[in-house]
Amino acid sequence: MATHADADTTADLDPDTAAELHELLTRLRMTQHTKLGFPGAEDIDYGPLRPFFDLELNNIGDPYTDPTFHHHTKPQEREAIEFFADLFRTPRDDRWGIVTSGSTEAVHLGLRRGRDLYPDGIAYYSSAAHYKMPHILDDLRMPSVEVPADGRGELDYGALHRAVGRRRKRPAIVLATAGTTMTEAVDDVGEVGAVLDDLGVSERYVHVDAALSGVPLALMPDGQRPRFDFADGATSLSFSSHKFFAGRWPGGMILTTHNVMAPGAAVAYTGAPDAGLSGSRNGHTALQLWYCVRTLGREGMRRRAEQARLVAAYAAQRLTEIGWEAWRHAHAFTVLLRTPPAEVARKWQLADAKDGWSHTVWLPGRTVEQVEQFVEDLTDARDRGASRLDTPPVPAGCPAAAA
Repeated sequence: MATHADADTTADLDPDTAAELHELLTRLRMTQHTKLGFPGAEDIDYGPLRPFFDLELNNIGDPYTDPTFHHHTKPQEREAIEFFADLFRTPRDDRWGIVTSGSTEAVHLGLRRGRDLYPDGIAYYSSAAHYKMPHILDDLRMPSVEVPADGRGELDYGALHRAVGRRRKRPAIVLATAGTTMTEAVDDVGEVGAVLDDLGVSERYVHVDAALSGVPLALMPDGQRPRFDFADGATSLSFSSHKFFAGRWPGGMILTTHNVMAPGAAVAYTGAPDAGLSGSRNGHTALQLWYCVRTLGREGMRRRAEQARLVAAYAAQRLTEIGWEAWRHAHAFTVLLRTPPAEVARKWQLADAKDGWSHTVWLPGRTVEQVEQFVEDLTDARDRGASRLDTPPVPAGCPAAAA
């Protein structure tokens, strides 16, 4: 049987299939260097895991019960869950978690748990939350209210107070975001709790969508770490495995306090209790997260995050130096900039907002050299008078290049 080590050979394929695979691989490798607008790191070598890619790894059902078969990575999943539960300050005697197919599934699970605890609750989410949030809430048939975000993408707590205040007799299910899609803003979970306290809303559930920024934020020193995790009032929290951790396919994890999603009885067919949204779950995703825990640890993860923030700060500085309006949150890998000429946006695969701003995301593995190449392309296009969209003034509260 062929192994992953020799899977790059196309000798046994028909010419058309071999040519298409070669063309696809060449294109993907050529554009890997320029995907600045989308948050996928690329600096972790998963080479030691390649032999496992020849194997089906199915972590079906609840992570805390091994199934009747042996082709799974649940022990590694449990170790990873415990590591991240500690990182996000989940109570040691009241925790549960599961690896998911991505953040959408994880957030879905969190909000469903809130709905199950409070069937008559109202969901509140920021206008800067991920675009899938209204779809998830619609699927769950949850009544919801969109709350405005401020000019930098953070939840407007005054607006939240007004929205909940009009419905204070109903439980509040709040979706907070730790790292919004466009600006990487972080909603203050402590402030959300203060709003609910002030309104006398004791029946509450707070899910934190920390897809991009959760792990890097949790690694910040005390005094700099934003208030967003379980110690600050979160009831559940989720993050992605294919962003900061350079996963090779989409994946994620959700952590919660006391679990109501996994029934105690095992399914006869699988030997494990049902849990999550899917039946079968990708054991390779759990294995990759475990590998990061074992090979990087907290300090390795922290060093990656700090180095990436230095590159992001340098990018904001260089853009400002050439006279191109740009800014970033102090904790962020993301740098906002006025939408550049179309040729630059296409080459560097930038993510554009509707308001004439774009962003770049300087995750671990991206370099000062890439910053200089991007700045050079932008300068050349500007000097040649390449067209770009008309852009509005800088939003209120957005300094040109916040360090």
